[in-house]
Amino acid sequence: MSGQTGTDWPTEPVRRRKSVYAYQFGSWLPGLALIVVGLAFLAQNYFSYTLHNWWALFILIPAFAALQQAAEALRAGDNDEAFGEIVAGLGFTALTAVFLFDLDIGRLWPVAFIVIGVGLLISRRGRGRSGWN
Repeated sequence: MSGQTGTDWPTEPVRRRKSVYAYQFGSWLPGLALIVVGLAFLAQNYFSYTLHNWWALFILIPAFAALQQAAEALRAGDNDEAFGEIVAGLGFTALTAVFLFDLDIGRLWPVAFIVIGVGLLISRRGRGRSGWN
C-alpha cells in the first residue's frame, strides 16, 4: 500500500512526458520560426515591403535544425561537430537572405570561397602544426 491513502488511484504526482518535438528540436526552434515569419509579415504591413520570394523562408528550417544540432554538440563538448553545424546553419541563413532580398548571387558567390577558407583555417587551429594530428 505504499503511495496510496485508502484510494484506488496512486497519489504520487504524474510525470508528464515531453513531446517528440521538444526532444528533436527543443522548444526554441518552433518559436523562432514563428517569430521570423511574424517579422516578415510585419515588415510587409508597415514598410510596404513585399516578399516576392517568401518561399525562401522554408530554407530556414534546415538552418534552425543545424543550429540546434550545433548547440547540442557544444553542450556535449564536441567542438568540431559544432563548428560544422554552425557553418551549415549560417550558410543556409545566408542563402535565405540572398533569395529573400533578391541579392545578386552572381556577384556574391566568391564570398563562399572566403568563408570556406576561413573555416578551414579555424578548424585546423587546435590540431597541431601539420593539421593531421
